[in-house]
Amino acid sequence: NSSLTVWLYWRPLNNSQNPLKVFVHLIGTVNPVSGSLIWSQDDHYPQDGRSATHTWSTATIYRDVYSLALAAVPAGSYSVAIGFYDPSTNQRLPVSDSDSYVLKNIALK
Repeated sequence: NSSLTVWLYWRPLNNSQNPLKVFVHLIGTVNPVSGSLIWSQDDHYPQDGRSATHTWSTATIYRDVYSLALAAVPAGSYSVAIGFYDPSTNQRLPVSDSDSYVLKNIALK
């Protein structure tokens, strides 16, 4: 397939001060085209803006769907990393001791 669909389910612990965007990145070795470790990405507000993180209820689970294009991604080992960021500052929210969470390691053939 030429894309990877990622379904995320969020259970908020509290609200954010500002609406946050979610990023889903396919991370690998350095991409010679971009010079970064990112090979594919999908960044958007939860549910394409229909659900803002600053209004989330802690009693609700929110589902969101992301799509990573794979047509230009060569075979190899990759990680799917996720996280939140404030689009007004591009500042990522901390996740444990990092600014993203590795959801899964995958091998593309």
